[in-house]
Amino acid sequence: MTVLKLELPSEITLDEAKLFLMIKLYEVGKLSLGQAASLAGYSKTAF
Repeated sequence: MTVLKLELPSEITLDEAKLFLMIKLYEVGKLSLGQAASLAGYSKTAF
């Protein structure tokens, strides 16, 4: 697994950034629903 280090504005939480990234990676077909949900910390149903 690759590690990514980002500097985010204080208005954006780590959880929000993870969720947005996983949504986009799922949207463009880079991750399956299960992978994206798991990496974002959600169940498939909640994701």
